[in-house]
Amino acid sequence: KEWVLSIITNWKIDFIAMEGIQYQEGEAQKMGVTVFQTLARLQGILMMVFYEAKIPFEICPTNTWRHSCGVKGRSRSNKKRSMQLLVQQWYDVKATEDEADAIGIGRHFVKRIQRAIAIDNWEI
Repeated sequence: KEWVLSIITNWKIDFIAMEGIQYQEGEAQKMGVTVFQTLARLQGILMMVFYEAKIPFEICPTNTWRHSCGVKGRSRSNKKRSMQLLVQQWYDVKATEDEADAIGIGRHFVKRIQRAIAIDNWEI
């Protein structure tokens, strides 16, 4: 708990976006039930820490942020590669699969927040 709070404090974080977890039954790289349960518990602990620290957070389903970013592909590996190519196109950066996903999640929430601000300003 303390290391999470120190990251929040040192980086002056004011909002946290997280990807939802999903059980991927039937896929080539199947996530076991034990891994799924561990991720669910970790997400619950993080949510509690964020709540206690009064840091707003949201959890976004994978399909939602991928759609928002324009990720293409049918298989998990094709979607991962598509996200990496998008990051390279947008920012001229070669990112790992995990880095590219994190960038995609962040981009989705930034776009969402910008739309909300535009709507709020329009109504004023």
